Amino acid sequence: MITKVKELFVKGYSDEKIANTLKLGINTVRYLRYKAKLLRRHRRTGIGEKIVELFNKGFSRIEIAKKLEVWPNYVSCVLVKKGIVKPRRQSEQLSKFIDLLIQGPKFDKELKKLGISSPRSCFKSCKLHGYQVCKYTLPGTSRSAKFKVYKTTIYYLKNDAIKAYKKLMEEIGPYNVGDVAKAMGIMRGFKYGKKM
Repeated sequence: MITKVKELFVKGYSDEKIANTLKLGINTVRYLRYKAKLLRRHRRTGIGEKIVELFNKGFSRIEIAKKLEVWPNYVSCVLVKKGIVKPRRQSEQLSKFIDLLIQGPKFDKELKKLGISSPRSCFKSCKLHGYQVCKYTLPGTSRSAKFKVYKTTIYYLKNDAIKAYKKLMEEIGPYNVGDVAKAMGIMRGFKYGKKM
């Protein structure tokens, strides 16, 4: 089976096309490709240079994506990383999100009340625009657990980790204090929720 996957891969078939041709699951094809030590197509063929070349010839991002069988978002990311285009204009939501976090750490519920419709998507686009924003989601517990279920996310700037930790502890009380501090990267200097 690995030899058939190799043959189709060398011909330029995508994982999806190989899976359809051989009537296999896509994960099976990926596993067989991994076993055969075949790199993904974009790594193997230097797709980044092809994207730049096509963009310089005047093709749109969507046309490039269709031609090279990649996601349009991947094309945009490559062009931004290579410095050919600037990241898309920062949305008003993202600007407001950053302004609110400069004031201090905020829970997702707070952000929604303050007009941020999707804190999660704002968080994701922060990386593209170069902001150092962090988040911590306190995991929920099973129904059979004896203590109260907390499932909340707090967003904060990288330098405000201790403020975010304190705000989280005020909101939920002592709840796996050491685990939370460790996950937020502020374990040093804290012991059982109190500064040492």
